[in-house]
Amino acid sequence: MSNSNVAEVSAFNFGAVEVPVSTDFVKLGFYMMNVENCKYVKPEGVNQTGGTKTPYLEILFKGKLGQTQHKFYVGPKSGLMKQLQYLHFHIVGKECTKNFKNEDEVGKYYETVFNDARITSKSHYMIIGGKEDDKGNVWASLPYCRFIIPADMAKTNGFEEGPFEEGSANYRQYLEKQKTNISHTTNDIMLAPNSNSRQVSDISDDMPF
Repeated sequence: MSNSNVAEVSAFNFGAVEVPVSTDFVKLGFYMMNVENCKYVKPEGVNQTGGTKTPYLEILFKGKLGQTQHKFYVGPKSGLMKQLQYLHFHIVGKECTKNFKNEDEVGKYYETVFNDARITSKSHYMIIGGKEDDKGNVWASLPYCRFIIPADMAKTNGFEEGPFEEGSANYRQYLEKQKTNISHTTNDIMLAPNSNSRQVSDISDDMPF
């Protein structure tokens, strides 16, 4: 009898059950999110000018209210380097000081670090912005930088998680207007107008911690 009771109790061990997380893609707003997955991607083919397509990090951020996926391009241009440094500093907690030979080394490094459990277990106060094309479609997009709010600043300013009210000051601040239909020129993820629909060397032992 006692063995049977033990089996019944262990079958309903809620201590090992996590609260379900929404899989909807979030709209513009403030959210608490973790890095769920980071993948280094080298696209095939050529770009519009006939050159090699730029590789990128595809990062999925996830929280209780939903998720968002974004691409961070990897290349030697100053703007790309600064964005990757910003990402490293705020996700890892320190600047990246390494000297890489090429894009692949950068991509593999970020992919390894950002999938480490010590990184994916951290929550971040994040700003999800957007872009609106000439047809009124809104696409989820992280601001170039400053999309992660320092914890002390978020707490001091009364951070409230959730989507912005359409037309509010925050909504207008983080919605970028586009002159052309960005559906053909962007990797951002389009949001439905009224719902959180879908939106976009061996260094394994060389961690920055």
